[in-house]
Amino acid sequence: MDVLAQFFGHLSLPTSEQGWRSLLWDLCEHWNIPAFQIVSSKPRGRGAKKIWTNEKHCELFGDVQSLVASSRMTEHAACKYIAKNSSRFGERYRRSKATTESAWARTLHRQYTEAKRRAKHDFTFRMLYFGEGPGLLRPIPKWPKLVQLAIERYAVTRI
Repeated sequence: MDVLAQFFGHLSLPTSEQGWRSLLWDLCEHWNIPAFQIVSSKPRGRGAKKIWTNEKHCELFGDVQSLVASSRMTEHAACKYIAKNSSRFGERYRRSKATTESAWARTLHRQYTEAKRRAKHDFTFRMLYFGEGPGLLRPIPKWPKLVQLAIERYAVTRI
């Protein structure tokens, strides 16, 4: 068991229930045991493919927070900037030809608001995408550190 604990980045065998849960989670995740996986999305239903995944929300949140921090834009202005200069962000925010720039900016702001709400209030979302350290029950940083992590992990570096 010591070898398994070390393989998954634990210093020694866990001594607490939380530590054992973390080791069990790492073990099940490594061998892809479906009984212990968190499925973050519902099975695909009818209609168009959903483009706003959890990762995409994290990217938008990181990009907007990066613009707000570096240029003192408001969040809404940052969404407008992204809509107007989408080529600076690679393929992340390409709008369809049928969508106007102002409509796309509104969509980005609406999706940013959803991402921000989830980053503040959705425990599972915060733990999975902004938690620090190994294992399932990773410590979740306070808001200023969470924003910094979002910028570091998800924001486009070339703005």
